[in-house]
Amino acid sequence: VSERPTDGFAVFSLRGYVRPTERWRITAGIENFTDTKYRQHGSLAITGPDGRPTFLPEPGISYIFGTEITY
Repeated sequence: VSERPTDGFAVFSLRGYVRPTERWRITAGIENFTDTKYRQHGSLAITGPDGRPTFLPEPGISYIFGTEITY
């Protein structure tokens, strides 16, 4: 199977962090907050009813949260 071209897309994300202490960082954000449907090159595909690959869209809105402690 040869590769097929991938359409361009743009997603908008917002991330931020706070540092309650010098060694501790808390991070949070929203990725793809416009809920854009897109497909990256190399995304997973399933076989459609006509036998051709049907590409699955990437996930919609995602939320992230993390902490980091340095010592």
